[in-house]
Amino acid sequence: MRTTLYALLLCLLLLALLPACEQNDDDDDDANDDDDDDGAQGEQYCPLAEPLADGRARAGRIGCEMELIGGQRARGEVGDYKIYNSHIELIVRSTDKPGVCFNRYSGNLIDADRARPPREPGQDNLLGVDQVVSGHTSPL
Repeated sequence: MRTTLYALLLCLLLLALLPACEQNDDDDDDANDDDDDDGAQGEQYCPLAEPLADGRARAGRIGCEMELIGGQRARGEVGDYKIYNSHIELIVRSTDKPGVCFNRYSGNLIDADRARPPREPGQDNLLGVDQVVSGHTSPL
């Protein structure tokens, strides 16, 4: 029940960010595509690692390590979810993985940092966020 609730909440959050997401034609199936790689091999494409302009937001499942935040307390892994814009980056624990640190359940915010230029190391110091209702951990 709790996993289903977290998955639903995550989906609602991702849907709220969807209107601000960029649309890229990166399929390289025709001459009219708008990306720059034209099928270049060798480098893995990591769309959640690209910096965004002001007013833009992006969310999705992390597919490569370059998309992770990094830092002293970073706990994000490939398969978790990243939500970010030009100011902040957040990692939410995938519901198919166990919780981290003191969080017994997955689906929680586990990493956060300000948006940094490409290749600058992350500085996540967030241990995790757990749900608290009336001073008690929520039993959901």
